Amino acid sequence: MEGAFIITFSKLATLTISLGSYGLIASGDYSWSSSSVYGPFIIGIVLLIIFLIVERKVRDTLLPPGFIMEPRRLTGLVSISLAAAASTVIEYVLTLYLQQIRGWSSLATAVSFLPFAITMIVVNQIASPLITRFGAGRVLTMGGLISAVGLGVLAWLSHDAAYAVVLLPGQILLAAGISFVLSGSAVQSMANVPQHQAGLAGGVMNTAMELGPTVGFTAFMAVAATRPDATEGYAWAFGTAGVVFVLLAIVASTLLSRKSAGVNLK
Repeated sequence: MEGAFIITFSKLATLTISLGSYGLIASGDYSWSSSSVYGPFIIGIVLLIIFLIVERKVRDTLLPPGFIMEPRRLTGLVSISLAAAASTVIEYVLTLYLQQIRGWSSLATAVSFLPFAITMIVVNQIASPLITRFGAGRVLTMGGLISAVGLGVLAWLSHDAAYAVVLLPGQILLAAGISFVLSGSAVQSMANVPQHQAGLAGGVMNTAMELGPTVGFTAFMAVAATRPDATEGYAWAFGTAGVVFVLLAIVASTLLSRKSAGVNLK
């Protein structure tokens, strides 16, 4: 019986997220005043409220109230979602831009992403020592700022943007920033987690990672859809994401600067 409740709660949470994402996706084809957009949002909010009410009344909760509200954990989870969303945005947008607008071949487009992948591999190797020395909060804040700069460069995207001037530095900066954000936020998300809740913390982190490409990416593309020109819309999406990462860095610095100095990988 208890297992059936857990499965039901999981489905309820999944349906809530799916409806919210559908509403964001539909905003690309319909106005925000359309029932196709606000309808799923309203139903999703109602289901979310039901989920929270039920979670507070049952003995064995799927997600204990307050578990994700600890400042470091919440900041880490939000950061993971944003990093995953930014990674999906750049892959999706630049693939469309290079192939459909610039006429690049599939091979040339794939090769153009090599700097992004190589940068992530290299930065991942140096992120751990930096966290040990400076603390996860500072690394997370630094990653947010670097990501914002990279997205700011990509916001200069135009029909004739030079790869070496806009796309290459934007990719490298964003890849470095995302790596720092993911490394720092992983430590923050697991901070002060009791041993018996380690599995729950890991599951919440994986959920945050999946929410980024689902909700965050969809939201950024909804911003792109507000512009009549596709390239201009892509630039707006990058710019909006850059602003979000600046806000993330500010929040992370404010909430984590004092506490994170002692958080390391030991």
